[in-house]
Amino acid sequence: MDFEFVHNDERLTVRAEVGKNSIRVVDGDSEISYDFFSADGSLFTISANGKATRVVAVKDGETIYVSTPGGDFQFRLPPSVDGDTFSEAGGGSGDKSKLVAPMPGKVVKVLVEEGQAVTEKEKLVIVEAMKMENPLVAPYPAQVVKINCEEGQLVDTEIILVELKELEN
Repeated sequence: MDFEFVHNDERLTVRAEVGKNSIRVVDGDSEISYDFFSADGSLFTISANGKATRVVAVKDGETIYVSTPGGDFQFRLPPSVDGDTFSEAGGGSGDKSKLVAPMPGKVVKVLVEEGQAVTEKEKLVIVEAMKMENPLVAPYPAQVVKINCEEGQLVDTEIILVELKELEN
């Protein structure tokens, strides 16, 4: 899955596969795997190639602040063309009727009910991952067909959380 950030006014795209306690980052022909463990809400221990580093990461609105032994960084989440969403609809399959968990996390809010009509970009579910709240939104006007999660539930990557049926205009 691709993640986009803005750092020093430059848009960065990072291709990453996120596991329960690991991230594999791919950049062209090279790749690095990281293991991470949360010590508390914002303190993480990240290890790669046998070397462990403590990192503090905090999300405030659309800005992520990261403090490492090598320096402090700020990243802004860029506005997306399809709304305020952290999810990739359909897990990248092109099927936007199924909204999936973008990474392992906890469902903190289910904002809709089965049968409910929703508008484009309306927030449906909020998943907390790595202590950041990530809203999943409707990609188009739709009816909620099925909700496959509940508040407090731990979900894994690519699990279908909400199924939609597009409403015709």
